[in-house]
Amino acid sequence: MAIAEITKQLLAAKKEKGLTFEDLENVVGRDETWVASVIYRQASADMEEATKLVTALGLPESVAEELTVPPLKGSLDPQI
Repeated sequence: MAIAEITKQLLAAKKEKGLTFEDLENVVGRDETWVASVIYRQASADMEEATKLVTALGLPESVAEELTVPPLKGSLDPQI
């Protein structure tokens, strides 16, 4: 599965901080499934949500801006 660089960056930060999707759900105020969808670039966030997410992960605001861009649905590599 091809994973976007931003997803790799988000997942690495999540792992480094020892956070779960449930932890991020509590920070952002959205369901953990939605948080995972944003991280895997299958959903987008508004700027407030994206800022909360990247702040919790210790990433720059430029990453938050990228998370507000609507994704191309079905863009993950179909081969698993």
